[in-house]
Amino acid sequence: MGEQTIGKKAVTATKWSLLTQIASKIIQPITTLVLAHILTPDLFGVIALVTMVTSFANMFSDAGFQKYLVQHEFKTDADLHDYENVAFWTNLAVSFLLWFLIGLFRDGLAALLGDTTIGWAITVASSVLPLTAAISVQTALYQRALSFKVLFSSRFGSSLLTLVVAVPLALAGFGYWSMIVATIASNALLAVWLTIESNWKPTFSYSFRYLKRMFSFSAWTLLEAFTIWLAGWAGSFILGNVLDAYYLGLYRTTVSLVSAATGLISSAVTPVIFATLSRMQGDRAQFDRAYFKMQSYLAMFVVPIAFALFVFRESIVLVFLGDQWVEASTFLGLYGMESAFSVVIGYMASEAYRSLGKPRLSVAVQLAYLAATVPCMFFSAKAGFDVFSIALPLVTLFSYSGSHLIACKTRLSLSITETFKVLLPYLVICVLDSFVCNLLVVLIPFIPAHFLVIPLYCLLYLALLVSCREQRDTLIDVANRFGLARFLPHFLLK
Repeated sequence: MGEQTIGKKAVTATKWSLLTQIASKIIQPITTLVLAHILTPDLFGVIALVTMVTSFANMFSDAGFQKYLVQHEFKTDADLHDYENVAFWTNLAVSFLLWFLIGLFRDGLAALLGDTTIGWAITVASSVLPLTAAISVQTALYQRALSFKVLFSSRFGSSLLTLVVAVPLALAGFGYWSMIVATIASNALLAVWLTIESNWKPTFSYSFRYLKRMFSFSAWTLLEAFTIWLAGWAGSFILGNVLDAYYLGLYRTTVSLVSAATGLISSAVTPVIFATLSRMQGDRAQFDRAYFKMQSYLAMFVVPIAFALFVFRESIVLVFLGDQWVEASTFLGLYGMESAFSVVIGYMASEAYRSLGKPRLSVAVQLAYLAATVPCMFFSAKAGFDVFSIALPLVTLFSYSGSHLIACKTRLSLSITETFKVLLPYLVICVLDSFVCNLLVVLIPFIPAHFLVIPLYCLLYLALLVSCREQRDTLIDVANRFGLARFLPHFLLK
């Protein structure tokens, strides 16, 4: 497949993937924001503990096969079909086994997490595990083909169902059970939808030879997924034990809001990046060009979003979450700003490792990150949530992004200088933009009025962006690729 053909398919895929993320990422924070006014932070803390267990089990129920199906080059369609069956039936068997073990040891798990009352909640929530067998394989096939149209409709429908189910149950007084039931319903809808729409249906065939081949690749992918899970949930485990469910709720809700904001772009682009780079793995010159181009596209949209979270941190917390969440504002701002580096450097690097079949690099980076952040999280949590809110983003900035830069340079020969050439202009523009708008936010005492500064923030960013020739050309390139050039002012196209 030629570079132009892959590029065109990648653009189409990104359009649908972006629509998918816009739909789900708008509904997801709306669900969180509505529930934040109904439920207390400690109930969100319980939801976080339950999610910690189910996400851990989900990782093993997939066994890393999804990445194998996307990344691997198969000889024939029949060959691919056989591997799909092995992935599906293995995932299904493992998921039922994990669900049984979770139910068997539910009380011990609850005690380990610091809340002995949530054993049955963990067990019921884990009923989503068998559903992931269908979701995982079908999603991999759509991603492999760079076909995101069905993923858009199904993700939108499942996200909407979460909102429709969770909010009435929360209003009826079901507490954290409202999110557990909504999540189960959402995953059930997603599994049925993807299966009906897909040309592939599981058949009763299995090959232990194929399982061995898949697992030899997926073992490192699974280990990588485990280290990523550990990095993402270590803070929740530490806060839940060192502090309490209240602060755990503050932490996880803030992380979710930041992820929803930056993920509006990154979650849409990263599956396409992985699938696209995987198709280019045989041509390193083509691979490198695509990598830095996609990194520039990502930086253009993610960096201003991340800096906006810092500028409008107090307004976001007070208006969208309410007074009971005000202690989270500092962490929201700093963690949000740090996410610009994590996404543009870390997420891009992770997709490069996987697309080249080198997930062990991601494992090494995650372990280096954990070695730095786990002690930081433990001792800063001991000092209080305010210290934790400052320490964690700072340590993450250097340990996570720095480790990825070193790995990319030493193991993939991806230039650190080129990465900074991509990132630096957007950082400078956003620092100037943030300085002006943050000054206005400080001078305006009326919190709701701060949202009037947001259009100014966007316009100033755009003005500074187009004043830089290379960034202006990148903006025009993005607009042309996505058929949006007609919406740009004519003077930019000259």
